[in-house]
Amino acid sequence: MPSSATPPADSLLQHREFVAFWFARIASGFGFQMLSVAVGWQIYAITGRAFDLGLIGLVQFVPSLLLALPAGHAADQFERRRIVLHAGQGGLAAARGAGDVGTRCWRSGYGWPCSPACAGASSCTCRY
Repeated sequence: MPSSATPPADSLLQHREFVAFWFARIASGFGFQMLSVAVGWQIYAITGRAFDLGLIGLVQFVPSLLLALPAGHAADQFERRRIVLHAGQGGLAAARGAGDVGTRCWRSGYGWPCSPACAGASSCTCRY
């Protein structure tokens, strides 16, 4: 059994663009998981209520539900490379917005739903 460091010729790992895309997807997914956990910890540390922590999942899920149909329509109408590019830019802006809203609105008591909603929107724009 020959041991070779290079993958077979018909392997997807031979395609440099695919490998770069694959690593970017892994890094993006890992980053969004860290963002989700960080938002949950931040809200629990500020409010101290498990109910608010439970609402985080709901607030992060709602943007995925609301954006599913428009995203499907956009995928049918426009070039997908541009959609992925703009979704990534929108995800970055939404993640930054989550941090900005989170730091400015905590004292009012009503700012906590905005930060996870921005985080949820950022994760659903880049996931598909």
